[in-house]
Amino acid sequence: MCEERAKRQAPAALVEKKTPAQKQEALNRKLFLLKMTLHAADISNPCKPEPTMLRWTKLLLEEHWKQGDRERELCMDVSPLCDRETGRQTVPGGQIGFMDYIVEPLFTQLTRFMPEAETATNQLKQNRLFWKDKESRKTGYEEIFARLRDDAEEKPDETGGREVGGGERLLPSEPFAMAAKGG
Repeated sequence: MCEERAKRQAPAALVEKKTPAQKQEALNRKLFLLKMTLHAADISNPCKPEPTMLRWTKLLLEEHWKQGDRERELCMDVSPLCDRETGRQTVPGGQIGFMDYIVEPLFTQLTRFMPEAETATNQLKQNRLFWKDKESRKTGYEEIFARLRDDAEEKPDETGGREVGGGERLLPSEPFAMAAKGG
């Protein structure tokens, strides 16, 4: 048995010896990639299928605007992107800017290390076309989000799944699987 194990083990001359500094550098690279991937997941909303992207966009806009409302109540300067009045007029342009300057550069680099992320970048391109169309038509907030139901009206079915808009269903165990499958 010991002979078999010895045959399977690589000769010492073939095993690459790393210095502590090289090991630390390898660890730092892995941690950087993990952080980049986590950040990509955090900002991946524009890379999701359209109904999911719209639902998350609406929720995120509301979150930012509630912050701006509170800042206004406290007589503070309203933070950038948190002004409800101007924000409702510029949703498509804001989404295009977020995609072009934040999401797309990160996902382009991510695909170098994780080719599977190309599914997300392809959906990002489709969603950019959606927002470009809304911008060119000067489509307002109400019309963009009209097909989404309020959360209070949204009830899970017997499987725990729910409709996320446009007839698309999301199961509780599959929140990210939809994007990986391209919808």
